[in-house]
Amino acid sequence: MRSDYLNDNSGNYKDLIVKHTKVINMPLADAETAGTNTSTWTQPANSILTDCYIVCTDSPTIVSGSIGYDIGTSAAGGEIIAAQADEILDVGTTVVVGAVTYPGMAVSLPAGDSATQAKVGIDAGAISNGFVYDVQDDTTHVVSVTYTAAARTVHVSLVTDTAVTSTGGGNFAFVFEYLVFS
Repeated sequence: MRSDYLNDNSGNYKDLIVKHTKVINMPLADAETAGTNTSTWTQPANSILTDCYIVCTDSPTIVSGSIGYDIGTSAAGGEIIAAQADEILDVGTTVVVGAVTYPGMAVSLPAGDSATQAKVGIDAGAISNGFVYDVQDDTTHVVSVTYTAAARTVHVSLVTDTAVTSTGGGNFAFVFEYLVFS
């Protein structure tokens, strides 16, 4: 009997797959200047990212500006989730503790766009969880950027275009959920 399978007491065996979570806590910037703070983590071999979201854990205060992110397989690469310069804060002054950003879910509507068009944008973001995906209905279906056969480094960046005005303010937790296949 294989130990990586679960017996459901009916004689059938089922794969035991457990969802894992990786949390990366990051300050908005190491200094009180505009810029980027980057961290990395290792996504395990033979795993797939299933979700990502960003939680404000310490409220930043800035004069007026934007806060964004970048998530990729290289520094400032945006290969996993496209870089967004202002999806956490768009020309504002603060983000409150507990605010959650779901990458790829921001929908800005130019004047005259309809609620139906907004729904299409929101649905597309919800389906992809913000991840960069290849076309599904294609002659060749490629490996998803969310999957890795070998352990790889995931680069996570917080970006701001304005100095943080409160010392030590502005911490965010990047939360990644993933599955590892045996």
